Amino acid sequence: MNDREMATAYLLTLKRAGREYAWAAMEMANPEIRSFCQTAFMMSCAHAYDMWQYMASKGYYPVDQAESVDTAKIGAMYQVVPENQPQIQQYMAQSQNPTAGDSGQLYQ
Repeated sequence: MNDREMATAYLLTLKRAGREYAWAAMEMANPEIRSFCQTAFMMSCAHAYDMWQYMASKGYYPVDQAESVDTAKIGAMYQVVPENQPQIQQYMAQSQNPTAGDSGQLYQ
């Protein structure tokens, strides 16, 4: 097994593990186990991104930027979510922001 095959296998394993942790977190009733699954999902995401960066740097995972015409065409299929509506503002104020903080906090 060469480096590319090992990296691909590891990335696929991380993706599958992350998917399973996310699914389990949404189904979990116990808050402690739910929190564990959420953290495991975030860790899988972080490790998968690191592995993807490694693979891209080695040329194992080609990265092509989408043409702006193509992204505009896809974006035109969706409506903008009006984030300034009171219901959404209330939800955001009461909920934790999953993108706030730094990555070091994910593992606590």
